[in-house]
Amino acid sequence: MTATILHLEDSDLDADLIAQRLARTNPEFELVRAVGRADFLARLEADRAFDLILSDHQLPDLDGLEALALARVRRPDVPFVFVSGALGEERAVETLKLGATDYVLKNRPERLGPAIERAIEEARARAEGRRAERAVREANERLALALSAGRSGVFDWLIPEGRVVWSPELEDLYGVPRGSFEGTYASWEARVEPDDAARVGAQIRRCVAERAEDVEYEFRAVRPDGSRRWLAGKAKLLFAPGGEAVRMVGINADIHDRKQLEEQLRAGEESLRHQNVRLSLLADAAEALLAADSDPVQMMADLFAALAPALALSHYFNYAPAADGSRLELVACGGVPSGTADAIRRLDSGQALCGLVASTRKAVIASDIQSSEDPRAQLVKGFGVRAYACHPLIAGDRLLGTLSFGTNTRDRFSDGDVDVLRTVCHYAAMAKERARLAAQATERAERLKEQDRRKDEFLALLAHELRNPLAPLRNGLQVLRLTEGRGDAAKRAREMMERQLTHTVRLIDDLLDVSRISRNKLDLRRSRVSLAEVLESAAETARPLIEEAGHEFAIELPPAPVFLDADLTRLAQVFSNLLTNSAKYTPPGGRIGLRAEVRGGALVVTVRDNGLGIPPDYLPRIFDMFSQADRVVERASGGLGIGLALVKGLVEMHGGNVTVASDGPDQGSAFTVTLPLPGAPTGDAQPLGVPAPAKARPRRVLVVDDNRDAAESLAMLLELLGNEVHVGHDGLEAIELAEQLRPDVILMDVGMPRLNGLEATAQIRTRPWAAPVVIIALTGWGQESDRERTRQAGCNAHLVKPVQLTDLERVLSGAMGT
Repeated sequence: MTATILHLEDSDLDADLIAQRLARTNPEFELVRAVGRADFLARLEADRAFDLILSDHQLPDLDGLEALALARVRRPDVPFVFVSGALGEERAVETLKLGATDYVLKNRPERLGPAIERAIEEARARAEGRRAERAVREANERLALALSAGRSGVFDWLIPEGRVVWSPELEDLYGVPRGSFEGTYASWEARVEPDDAARVGAQIRRCVAERAEDVEYEFRAVRPDGSRRWLAGKAKLLFAPGGEAVRMVGINADIHDRKQLEEQLRAGEESLRHQNVRLSLLADAAEALLAADSDPVQMMADLFAALAPALALSHYFNYAPAADGSRLELVACGGVPSGTADAIRRLDSGQALCGLVASTRKAVIASDIQSSEDPRAQLVKGFGVRAYACHPLIAGDRLLGTLSFGTNTRDRFSDGDVDVLRTVCHYAAMAKERARLAAQATERAERLKEQDRRKDEFLALLAHELRNPLAPLRNGLQVLRLTEGRGDAAKRAREMMERQLTHTVRLIDDLLDVSRISRNKLDLRRSRVSLAEVLESAAETARPLIEEAGHEFAIELPPAPVFLDADLTRLAQVFSNLLTNSAKYTPPGGRIGLRAEVRGGALVVTVRDNGLGIPPDYLPRIFDMFSQADRVVERASGGLGIGLALVKGLVEMHGGNVTVASDGPDQGSAFTVTLPLPGAPTGDAQPLGVPAPAKARPRRVLVVDDNRDAAESLAMLLELLGNEVHVGHDGLEAIELAEQLRPDVILMDVGMPRLNGLEATAQIRTRPWAAPVVIIALTGWGQESDRERTRQAGCNAHLVKPVQLTDLERVLSGAMGT
């Protein structure tokens, strides 16, 4: 098919994509592009002919409906197709009602070529009908001219004598040699289609009986070569005084061309009528699908009601794939006797015609079903169906199911009916996909709303938990001020402040750990560690809380040593969290047990208690971040409710999994951690060395931090340890002071104004005197990637805020070799 297409599109990218798609569909399509209103009007008003107008729906200086209106005025006979990425179903139906031929979504480019070809074919059919109508009028004019110019011949029938005289032109019309006509009515009758001869003879006899003088008739002459040709006769009957017909004089004229044109016109009119019916049906189907409000049963019922009267449908069946894809399940049906639907509610893959369509993704059109012996047709045959059409419902590459229609009044569907049903099934697939996406969007919105609610509640809890330690810390500071740091009260105040600070740091560390896990930013420092060492560290952390509550605590280990490829600190954190949870949520005097065993090539560790237990509806969400289930119990003893989320993340990073079991409130709970085991150990586990604290020797220290309180408090601490300490508050000041003081050690904050700590360190390292200077990074970031950045900048060590005194002494002593 060759065609010239006027393409209204402002986007170069979309225009190129559409041109490429159409080039693959039909290389003979020629695209003439218009990019705006002025360009579009100029193309419409030019003399160039277009077979179709293809338009975007939204353009900078006019919208699609305005473009449609302009085209309908200037090119009313040219089909108009929308191609848009933002055209909804309701808007699409509106465009069709306003005169658009079709619409295609940009995310469904495979429909573009067929839609254009169909629109052009229909437009050409309408044009052909108009041409046929004009041709009929012209044929009538030619007939008058032919009668006057000789495309006709005269005859004279002398009725009493039984003799007929033909002119030579009449013999030409009948295709017989001139002078060879036998001259009788019977010889004329022999050269006429028998049905037509009988009809014309009856008409002449009726005119004779009624004494009607004028006779007009049409008939098909049979030429010697067997071809038929339409002729028209116009004659006058002459009667004797007594009333007998004595003569019939008239002409025969060739009207074959006119008859052919009339037949073409009738065919064209019939085609247009069918097209109008089809378009009306499709519009009704689209309206039914749009009005169904996502209810699949109602959607199918409304669709069937819109189609059944026009197509004489008696049955429909809509199936969808089961969740596991192994079979089809009935969604809706019609025309099936009550109580029978249960028998067809499930179909195996390939079973019956619907199962065949689902497995092959190809439509099946079946005729004469009542005489069919095909085993797959017996199901619908039993319902009295005589003709049947089943189509797959496909969206993208997803099979949404099948939709089939049957009739019990005829044995086959016409090609036009099949086209309508195929298009309707395409509409149904689009409607079902739209309903699925809408449901997903609603579910996603509800899920985000719930997550947002959990987040708000969590932030409120976080603020509460971070505020709790502030009161005792402030009270402790007042005690220290009043006692000047001396006496038993000051000692208790310091111990209390250390506990509260440790609690606050742990809250923040847990929160940061969960955040890093969720963003895949947490690094594990794996090594070969023994299970005993891991559990000993975890028990040591949780033991104070266990002993304070008076719980009975027992650990059961495998008889042989077990070694893991793990991060000892993080894995100990997992089990200390679980033990701490058990201690907190078990009433005083309870029982807590930890049992480890090797099972099926994996390590299985279960922490079990007889505490508060977990409600059944909380179990599926117990490990979720911001989980209400975790916070219900956290509120009883404090905490952020993220401990179990942290446990789950750390266990999964080690390649394992964690599960929970509880028989309900007050029935205790059991958390089970399963971890993979590495290969057999190659030697005894080496004990971890613990550096002995060393007393720092006096040294010159430069502390640089833009937080003045942090800098001054760290300086006071270092001075109490016997160091000479100087303070700076940004990167530029750090460089100036280092140049003046030539310090032994620089404690450098990383994030500072004017010049950050890494840039300041790099500049200091360029000085000749800076080689022996020990520079220690101080930062709130502790990932391996952060440590690598500080190493590359020139730092000797990396400490994470807030810094423990023992860590600071250890790093200073190690760095200075004391």
